[in-house]
Amino acid sequence: SNNRAYLASTFSPNWLYHHADDYHLYIGMASGMGPIVLIFCPIFLPIVEDLGFDVLWFSILVAVNLQTAFLSPPVAMAAYYIRGVVPSWELKDIYIGMFQFMMLQVAGLLLVLFLPSTVLWLPTVLYGR
Repeated sequence: SNNRAYLASTFSPNWLYHHADDYHLYIGMASGMGPIVLIFCPIFLPIVEDLGFDVLWFSILVAVNLQTAFLSPPVAMAAYYIRGVVPSWELKDIYIGMFQFMMLQVAGLLLVLFLPSTVLWLPTVLYGR
């Protein structure tokens, strides 16, 4: 529609992508995956399509970003799940142990961001995209 065309012509694709990615990460840190998928993805997806991004790539990027947010404070839901399994562990120790996995997630996020072919090769082989 006109609003999508306006947004697509007003903002550069990189600016829009980075802001959408930032929203997913920061909102994902404070809430669950549900609100992101149900509220923010429908807002950004039409704009992403209009800007010519691969929708599958963007969706995978959002999923990896949300996994990263799931491990990162302040909420870090994964830490509370671990704490529920092993109540004797301090939350601080759990965060320290999770940090290395969060760095792996960030490395994976950067890999998906800068080398989209790493996640698009299988759909290309299977479906001939």
